[in-house]
Amino acid sequence: KRSVGLMIAGASGFCTGTLINNTNNDGTQYFLTANHCIGGNPANWAFRFNWTSPNPQCATFTPSQNGTFDETASGSIEVASNGKSDMALLEINPALPSSWDLVWAGWDRSGNFPSYNVGIHHPSGDIMKVCRNDDPLQQTTTPFNGESNMEIWLVDNWEQGVTEPGSSGSALFDENGRII
Repeated sequence: KRSVGLMIAGASGFCTGTLINNTNNDGTQYFLTANHCIGGNPANWAFRFNWTSPNPQCATFTPSQNGTFDETASGSIEVASNGKSDMALLEINPALPSSWDLVWAGWDRSGNFPSYNVGIHHPSGDIMKVCRNDDPLQQTTTPFNGESNMEIWLVDNWEQGVTEPGSSGSALFDENGRII
């Protein structure tokens, strides 16, 4: 969860993304999100980290107590994007303070099917929420955002949690905490 951030930007307003490590393991401030989230000038986008609730309410209509959200940085550049895979990679410009205790996520590109997966996101631009899927994922294609055959991991139904607008761009993590 210390890798995940709320992105306030572009055409959709709110999206989620994840600080992602590179093969140099050098702390470059790469932020992985969805291509359909980008729009406008990335120098004006804001990134909010560690926005969690001190006592979250789950599986209920009772709102969670709002936590502080003073860990916000503004400004980025677009490094890469791809509409076919709905991927965007940004580099956040200002140095993120070490006092924020952020972690850069690793990834698994082996294609192995995880035994379970977790989604960490900011649905509707809200405080951080977690979803869990205990069923095997499926790899499939679907029409999305003008692409006729976008390749995706399909979560048929979350056992815990839901995704909403604003969850876009959030990574799926395997049982080892790596992005798949």
